Amino acid sequence: MNIELLNSLEDIAWLQTTHLKHHPNITFNAFLIYGNEDCPEKVELYRRQNPTVNSKPFATFIADDDGNLQLSP
Repeated sequence: MNIELLNSLEDIAWLQTTHLKHHPNITFNAFLIYGNEDCPEKVELYRRQNPTVNSKPFATFIADDDGNLQLSP
């Protein structure tokens, strides 16, 4: 599985307008994306632009059976 940390303004805008368009009020400065960018399995959001390996995500979204990202409890 591909895992990538993205933190540019362009990448954040892309995620907000594609996979997180149903969650418009969430603000973040970096994210880890798991799997294919077209249909990620999971996305973890971070407040810091450069999170460390010990940083905990403040929100995690997991793909449902239809491939839509849902906020994990």
